[in-house]
Amino acid sequence: MDKKLITTLCLIGVAILSLAGCKEETKKKTPPPPEVVFDIEKAQKTAQERILSANVEASPLPIQSDYLRIVAQTETSPAQPDVFLKPITSDKTQTVVILAKLHNGPNLTMPNVPLYIFEKNQTTWQQTFAAQGPITPYFVEQRAPLNTTLEIVLLKDKLENLGQDAQKQLDSYLSQHTVYSKEQAHVLSALPDAFAQRIALVEETSLKGLSKTDISYLENYASALSFMSKTGETAFTTTLAVEGKESLLSQHKNQLPSYNELMTYTIAGQTARQALGDLENSFWSVPGDALRPSCDAINGALQERLGLSLKDSAIVLWGMMQSHALFATDIDYNTQCSGEDINTLLTNMGRTLPQIQSTRPNNQTVTQMNRSLSHVASLVKNTKDSALDQIADMMTDKVLVRDEARLLFSTEPDQLVSNTQDVVAPALDKNNAAEYLMMLPVKAYGCYSQGQGQRGNHRATLAQLENDPNLWQIDFAFDDQNKINGIQLKKPSQLDFCRAIGKRTGANRCRFSGKDFPGLSADRCG
Repeated sequence: MDKKLITTLCLIGVAILSLAGCKEETKKKTPPPPEVVFDIEKAQKTAQERILSANVEASPLPIQSDYLRIVAQTETSPAQPDVFLKPITSDKTQTVVILAKLHNGPNLTMPNVPLYIFEKNQTTWQQTFAAQGPITPYFVEQRAPLNTTLEIVLLKDKLENLGQDAQKQLDSYLSQHTVYSKEQAHVLSALPDAFAQRIALVEETSLKGLSKTDISYLENYASALSFMSKTGETAFTTTLAVEGKESLLSQHKNQLPSYNELMTYTIAGQTARQALGDLENSFWSVPGDALRPSCDAINGALQERLGLSLKDSAIVLWGMMQSHALFATDIDYNTQCSGEDINTLLTNMGRTLPQIQSTRPNNQTVTQMNRSLSHVASLVKNTKDSALDQIADMMTDKVLVRDEARLLFSTEPDQLVSNTQDVVAPALDKNNAAEYLMMLPVKAYGCYSQGQGQRGNHRATLAQLENDPNLWQIDFAFDDQNKINGIQLKKPSQLDFCRAIGKRTGANRCRFSGKDFPGLSADRCG
């Protein structure tokens, strides 16, 4: 082989070997920095240490407040929320929600209510919601400690309009007549539950049971909750105060409410009549010896279903008793309805229970009532409009009407209570009551007598109705001004019949003397 060719090949081989030997070493990859693990226990401890509570002076509650509600007074734009929030949040946290849970003793816990919402803006925190005003509905004071605990929920995302959702919950508590009741708790919990479900979808973690704080409202204190920095600077503060209300029926404070005013007044979206349901019907139909269980059930329903205090439920029951007693006989409303405790409560409010009438009216009063009765009888047969007005003028503004013949109708059905015995209008407007009398198909009146009832004065008359073989009795109750405040149309008992026709002879005989009617015999009157 050519010497030069061999030399050239050797040089090429040496060059190749040199290049292979000079190959650069592969660079090692730099490992990523270790992931920072969020220490929940440390965050919980830090939050607990940096939420401070203190008593601050507050306005005194009205004397004998039966109802309470919690009110938040919060600064609108805290200067430096970061000094509290950064140590308790992770790099992933995008939203912080601070919730309060309020307790009034072991048996009453309100739904969680949002106090604050903060959202992260790059590296700093901005407040997007702060509770202001009532943060609970009214609730009956439980004679137990009132306290609050906090929960801080960390969210790994931002939720659109979350602050608006929080405000909707608070707006639902603004009404003066929104009140907590056990049976309506699910209604009040609807918005809080929806809010909780929404934030749960993006929850990172939560710090629970923070800063249990007593609110010493009986000593006229509110509770200031301060969220602090490591160095003791205040990041933001909210004050939880208590408002009180003596009664949800306070509009009747200086006057005696009518039955229908009490039964149709709306509280927490429903009336007492709606809350009672069939209990109102049974109240008007049960005999006196079964009245106490009915009254107890009414009191319980008003408290459980409507959220009323014992005092307010007693006022409603008192109004029902006043109407009921007009045509009741020999009922002791203390032992057979209210009970001693409620009687004492009503007495302290200046309200008395209906009493059994132990004396008969004097002759002058009887004469006036008989004259009124005769005047009504003559007017009923008169179809002129003036007759209707004259009858109405003889009545009180509201009249109790009880009708066993079921001839009583009303354009307002909620004015009537229908049971197995009769139709009752506990507080019918006097014009409607007068129209009811004018509409009765009366064929004949006669035989005035002492009507039965334990409240007010009474006079009754027997009556025949058109196309009806039965005899009826119309009992009129009068107040102390000789105004008609009650009307009862019923079938008379044999005793009622005999009291009316008596042993009348000659000129003293009345229209129905000596006559028999279905179920009634004149011979049995002696």
